[in-house]
Amino acid sequence: MTGTAVSRASFDDIDDYNAYSSVPADRWGRSLGTGGAGGTQRPPALTLRSNYFMSWRTAVEVFFVSDTNLSQRLATGQSSNHRAVKVRVLFINADGTTRPIAETQRVFAYVPPPS
Repeated sequence: MTGTAVSRASFDDIDDYNAYSSVPADRWGRSLGTGGAGGTQRPPALTLRSNYFMSWRTAVEVFFVSDTNLSQRLATGQSSNHRAVKVRVLFINADGTTRPIAETQRVFAYVPPPS
């Protein structure tokens, strides 16, 4: 997966995260290893070098799953009221191949707006 210049601030629904990839960041959008608790900055002596995580990527995939079996991925073009979001943390080796570090997946239900 490749990096993207798209800002998450422009995302208006969960589907916009499909194929999103970036260097891992904390919940405040800062590079890992630079922030402290509650959005503060770490003291310089405790901060990782700025390029420490440049070979790491978070990669997001969003896809529909069956309404009756949430572990069953639907074929491309099929839809349901449930989407799965899979997030992977990858390490990019010097030869360009990737090595998975961690992975998690969560299913979300579609809730229509009130009419």
